[in-house]
Amino acid sequence: MSFEEQKALERAHKMWNGVLFTVGLVGVIALVIVLLGGVAGYPGNVQHIMGQSTKATATVTNIQKVDFCTRRNRDQYTLTWQEDGMSRTETVGRCGDPWDVGDKLTVWSTEAEPYTESPWVMRSMIVLLTTALGVTGWLAWRGRKKIKKAAESALNGTWQPQVYSTIGLPGARNFRMNPPRPNRNRVSDWIRVLYKPEGEYQIPLDVPGTLYIDGFQGDRPSGLSLHETADGRRVWRWHGRMREQKLR
Repeated sequence: MSFEEQKALERAHKMWNGVLFTVGLVGVIALVIVLLGGVAGYPGNVQHIMGQSTKATATVTNIQKVDFCTRRNRDQYTLTWQEDGMSRTETVGRCGDPWDVGDKLTVWSTEAEPYTESPWVMRSMIVLLTTALGVTGWLAWRGRKKIKKAAESALNGTWQPQVYSTIGLPGARNFRMNPPRPNRNRVSDWIRVLYKPEGEYQIPLDVPGTLYIDGFQGDRPSGLSLHETADGRRVWRWHGRMREQKLR
């Protein structure tokens, strides 16, 4: 194994660092938006999410239409309801003619604008966002762990891949393996290259070689692979989808 190959395998897991950083950055940005929105822009958000809003039945008493309804310029609906023995009137902006004058609807009042959706709507959105970020981060961490462990086994000599004689290059139409495998051999299955020699090579379409690979899941290559052609050209790839027992 050349020095360049060793370095490529040592840093192979770092491809996931960017994903983990992005997930963390998005999480921080989302948290800042929620906090700034709750404190500065929409002070009723925190009350509503925390269940401190007051549920009431309001009546639509007036509607002011705009020529073109946008997010910043909406139709204004005046709502009136009883709260703590007193009449309270507030205005909410909506698009799409949801109500007519005289309609009654359930609202949740806060110190700011009332809400017409249950607190669970906003809570569900926060839970979904948090779950999506958590799952993405977990998958990135898991992928980083798998590729790091696989690369380490190749570096320390404990890698025990399956071995196939080959004709042609992985992803090419004429690529063949011996013993034969019913693999689909799509270009997309072989594009995640960890290392390949620099420079352009004119390689015959029927060049013989050897494929070392962790295995296959169904008809798709899985885990770490090394393809070495008869002229000594070596290409390392990562295919993912590595079975859990490979980590142990």
